Amino acid sequence: MASPKIYYLPGRGGSIKEGLGKNLFERGYEVWGRETRGDFAGLEFADQVEIIAQDLKKYFFDDKSKVIANFCYSRRFLENLALIHTH
Repeated sequence: MASPKIYYLPGRGGSIKEGLGKNLFERGYEVWGRETRGDFAGLEFADQVEIIAQDLKKYFFDDKSKVIANFCYSRRFLENLALIHTH
């Protein structure tokens, strides 16, 4: 059986491979997502929203999808849901 997937958006500067992301992995989840580090952090807000929306549409838009948005990414996640439903 495949590991359940979670799309995780950690807080600013957070890592998918540390903290909560590491804990989810240790519990058997396949952890996907975006970190506000490196190139992604340097993108305009609208571009970040579009990239996350594309991720969600392509990989995490079904009844079994699990998404965790932490701290500042909660707002981006909600905006992405609105973006998905309007396209």
